[in-house]
Amino acid sequence: MVKTTPEVLHAPLEPSASISKAMGRDPRSVKLCMLILTHSCNLNCCYCYEKFKSARKMSRETALSAFQEQLQNVRNSSEYKWMLVDLFGGEPLLNFDVIRYLVEWVRENVRDIPVQFTISSNGTLLTDEIKGWLAANSDLVFYGVSYDGSAEAQLRNRGKANDSAVDFSKATWPSHPFRMTIPPESLESLTDSILVALKNGFHIRAELAGGIHWPKECAAVLLREGRKLKQAFMADKSLPTTLINRFFKGGEDADMCGSIACGCATRCTCYDIDGKKYGCQMFTPLTVGDKALPLEEVNLTLPQNREDPHCVGCPIRHWCPTCYGMNYVMRGHTALRDHAMCHMYLALALLTAEYQSELLASEPLTPESAGLLKFLLRIRKLIELRLSEIS
Repeated sequence: MVKTTPEVLHAPLEPSASISKAMGRDPRSVKLCMLILTHSCNLNCCYCYEKFKSARKMSRETALSAFQEQLQNVRNSSEYKWMLVDLFGGEPLLNFDVIRYLVEWVRENVRDIPVQFTISSNGTLLTDEIKGWLAANSDLVFYGVSYDGSAEAQLRNRGKANDSAVDFSKATWPSHPFRMTIPPESLESLTDSILVALKNGFHIRAELAGGIHWPKECAAVLLREGRKLKQAFMADKSLPTTLINRFFKGGEDADMCGSIACGCATRCTCYDIDGKKYGCQMFTPLTVGDKALPLEEVNLTLPQNREDPHCVGCPIRHWCPTCYGMNYVMRGHTALRDHAMCHMYLALALLTAEYQSELLASEPLTPESAGLLKFLLRIRKLIELRLSEIS
């Protein structure tokens, strides 16, 4: 049974935090190293933000040099205790030779620093040989498959099924999460897709697709589907929650909005195929072409690079998710959020506040939980007002 005390009403985990939790490690002490192994991909997903694909690949030498640089940074740091290496693309399995080389080099040569690899893959290029190697190295490597829910959603969004890869990943790494990206086309089947996945034992990290057009009417569909999902969570508290389990942290009148929980340009260093460094994949030539922004030109510790003036006074600005890289891709500045997403995030925030308050009210209240419930009920009214103003 899931407890409903305030400390378990938590925010959704960032990718590094999800993996850290599965591994029993502290996400605050991780150094993120992203290697873009190739600019090529065998698919063209409807929500893909990588617009400058090519056949170029990273060499073994470049991959090893990048890894060794960050390994030395960890060794010289009192802040970092372990490394998470994200092998990215394009589709990284198109450069599997480098994956195998780097992982096997680490196994043979690194003893003092814990290292974990993740592969961010579309799951359509697995062969029996690759499956065998991944299973043999499952202690070092997590094969992360993008998961869109039902077979219908997968075909609609990606054009190709990946059922075999999903089943393989779930069986080999049962505690690791699958990422589910939700575009507008999937909203009508949102509840069914998530519940089927959860009831089949999948750990899901669901999120709305960014950088695409969300019509105004989508907010009403999200509220309808989300309330069905909320009721399912209320009825069966053994189900792990996703999409609407993000808890509000801090007051809506706090000074600073936005955080750098993803590690972009702080804990994360991204290497492109030629070894050049960026804050994350969003700032690379693969995503923005000749507008690529090197690591040293991205400073997210400055408030002006994180705070959008449009968000002043918004009741959810400290909760509202944003991607600083996507902000740069779409609007040329890391602080400028997608205001066309406001109705969607307000709807998602309302669902969250409804769920959290109903969950608290379903059990005997303590002074602490009563105060939290009062806060959530006030937030609900503010969100409803803001949502009505922009609808």
